[in-house]
Amino acid sequence: MIPTLDPLTDTLPRCLVDLGHGYVLLTKRERTPHHLLACEATALISYLAAHGNNVAVDQCPRIIRWARLQIPNGQVARSSWKENAMTRMPRMARNVKLRINDQIQFGEVQFYFQINFNETVKTLALVSLYSMPDYELLRESYHTLYSCTHQGNEALTVVEVFAIQAVIAMVPHKLPDNPELCFFLVEKPGLDVAQFAGHLDEDEDGDDGEG
Repeated sequence: MIPTLDPLTDTLPRCLVDLGHGYVLLTKRERTPHHLLACEATALISYLAAHGNNVAVDQCPRIIRWARLQIPNGQVARSSWKENAMTRMPRMARNVKLRINDQIQFGEVQFYFQINFNETVKTLALVSLYSMPDYELLRESYHTLYSCTHQGNEALTVVEVFAIQAVIAMVPHKLPDNPELCFFLVEKPGLDVAQFAGHLDEDEDGDDGEG
């Protein structure tokens, strides 16, 4: 069955979708569906195939992008789609810790979206995974320094939003005798503030309507 984008009905305001289990999909979102780039479509087709839905490239569904996701710990995970378009300095809250197949990985969220297939609504995220941490650095630092490389479009994957565990910071740095830019992990930036604030993060670059 080919996934479709039939309108979803709910009683929540248009500015959010309560997904359950503490996850809430937040605006901004696109007004109309758009075609995915080839690399994005490949990631979505791979996801669909892994769930028993074989779709040809020319049948890849169009999607409506969403900008933000609130997760159970109170943090709001953003996306490169909207952060890169901000006119003011972005918060860089698009890097997340994920649990995929019982393994912890780190990634940069490109955007969130929903699709219908097999009579089930799936809320998904397109994520660019970071490399696995440098083992030698990890060992020598007694498992305190997780140094990874950004893999861009070469590591795009689609995951259910429930795989997202936390917002993290990936701080750029360079290693001696290595020209490649690396990123080290800092967990839970601002988590205590998010938990005690008692309200949703706001969209600095405009209202919470559709974009």
